[in-house]
Amino acid sequence: ETQLENAPPDQQRLMRQMMEGMMRQIKKQKKPPAKITKVGDKKTISKIPCEMWKVTRADQITREYCVAKPNAFSEGEELKTAFEEMGGFFGKLIESVSRGPLANMIDNPYSEFAKIGGVPIETVQRDGGKTKRTIIKSVKSEKLELAMFEAPEGFTKRSMTEGIRNGAQPPMG
Repeated sequence: ETQLENAPPDQQRLMRQMMEGMMRQIKKQKKPPAKITKVGDKKTISKIPCEMWKVTRADQITREYCVAKPNAFSEGEELKTAFEEMGGFFGKLIESVSRGPLANMIDNPYSEFAKIGGVPIETVQRDGGKTKRTIIKSVKSEKLELAMFEAPEGFTKRSMTEGIRNGAQPPMG
């Protein structure tokens, strides 16, 4: 807006028209809602029994999960909770940018983990003909020092969602 105010009136008009056109295009790209379905096929991955789930958007499979029950392996319940908490975090992050132009294009796969009720041992993600497969091969519990998560000296701690809400720009690098 500041840059627009400093531009001559005809450039302001042209820039506003271009921005409105871009916003219309972005709104058209809104993703249809995800539908999560239990497929029922069973298999074993990393020696852990799991059951298949699929996520579809507009009748296209976008993700597949092989979901283990949390009690199927040690630390399973803790891992399930961590995935669900990530879903909550990303949900808040997406909500904080929900009025911006990127809101329609952001996807939160972690929100699906609360619905599947287990741990996704295998995730297959499909996007534009490309497939990405992720497998959890092992889980170990380790005690970490709290100091590892403190901001280094000279840095300021800020909320990520607060910065986005206030229009902060990500650092370029």
